[in-house]
Amino acid sequence: MKITLKNIEASRTRSAANMITPERMPPGRYAFTVKTVVFSDTEKDMALYVNFDVHGENNLSKSMNVRCEPQMAQDDINFKRNLASVAIIANLLDAAQPESGKQFKKMVAAASTAHATGQDDAFNAAINSIYELVDGLSGLNFTGYFEWNTSKKDGKKYFNLRNERGNPDQVISLDHVREPVTHEDNVPEGLKAKRTLIKGKR
Repeated sequence: MKITLKNIEASRTRSAANMITPERMPPGRYAFTVKTVVFSDTEKDMALYVNFDVHGENNLSKSMNVRCEPQMAQDDINFKRNLASVAIIANLLDAAQPESGKQFKKMVAAASTAHATGQDDAFNAAINSIYELVDGLSGLNFTGYFEWNTSKKDGKKYFNLRNERGNPDQVISLDHVREPVTHEDNVPEGLKAKRTLIKGKR
C-alpha cells in the first residue's frame, strides 16, 4: 500500500507555529515546571536528568532538561559543564528547601568518590539517595532567568537557564504556581514540610 501524504504543509505550519525563537521568547524570567526526574543507566549514558517545561506567552512552551553525571571525575574534560548542572540542581533544591542543595552536593561528591574507587555498593547507595532527594522536585513550579547563547561549534542559538550567584535577576525562585502539585507522596519528608507556594501570573 502506498501512503499519500496530504498534510505535509499543515505539519510544517504547525511546527513553525510552535518554534521557539529569540523573538518569540526573548531573554528574561520565565516560569517553568519540573515534570520528571530520571536517572539513565545505559551502556552509553549514566546520568541524572531533571526535565522541565518553560512557559512563554501565547501558549508557547519549551521542553528542556538539566543533565548531570554524579560520578564524573574532576579530570574529565566535561567537568566544568557538569559542575554547572550540579549547581543548578542544587539551587532548585534550595528554592524548595534551604540547605538541601548542600546535601545534594555532598551526595554527588560521595558518588564520585565511590565510583572512582570501585566501591559499587556505596556508589549505588549514593545514587539512590540522590535520586530520592531530587525526585522531590517533580511537579514543582519555579521562576528562572533564561537567555539565548550561540554555539561555537555549529552557530545555532540555544535557550539556556542561567544560574549566576550574586545576580538577583538570575536567582531561581519557587514563586510561580501554574498547576497543582500532585507528587506529595513522592517528596522526601524534609522537602514536604518546608514547601511554600505562592500563586503567580502565568
